Amino acid sequence: MGHTLAAVKDVLGDFGTLDATVLSNFDTVKIAETGEEKPKNAADQVLVQGTMASGAALSGHYRGGVTRGTNLLWEINGTEGDIQVTAGLGHAQMVQLTIKGAKGEEKELSDLMPDASVYDGMPEFPGARNVAGIYARIADDIKNGTKTAPTFADGVELHKVLDAIEKSAEAKN
Repeated sequence: MGHTLAAVKDVLGDFGTLDATVLSNFDTVKIAETGEEKPKNAADQVLVQGTMASGAALSGHYRGGVTRGTNLLWEINGTEGDIQVTAGLGHAQMVQLTIKGAKGEEKELSDLMPDASVYDGMPEFPGARNVAGIYARIADDIKNGTKTAPTFADGVELHKVLDAIEKSAEAKN
């Protein structure tokens, strides 16, 4: 869930006040490769609602596993338009995202994907592409004295958000 929240923060800014609920509906998890069942100690449903620091509303539901439905659905509804991000896996950093949007008087979402040539010379696997992109940003930051890549401080701030989510959920038990 942390990687997805990092993406939300990168796009929408800092988080404001959050309230969370976690559910654990299964005590075991099946290892796909072996069929073996192991005890599970992580929640399989995390529900978060609240606001961004900007005052924008936030509602999120992160669930474990993969379904036959939409495994990642992120909608941003703004004053000038709407954006929809989808993927076949909930781990946004590991899959190719599909992006659609509409603005102004447009009645339907349309494809906002960049041309495939954007990925020329990059790894085919989206997870590797993402890591390669971050490494390129780090190298550029070192070379140019800029700060475009995520930092350790960014990671600390993200973990504060995750901690706040966990504490909010624990307060309900």
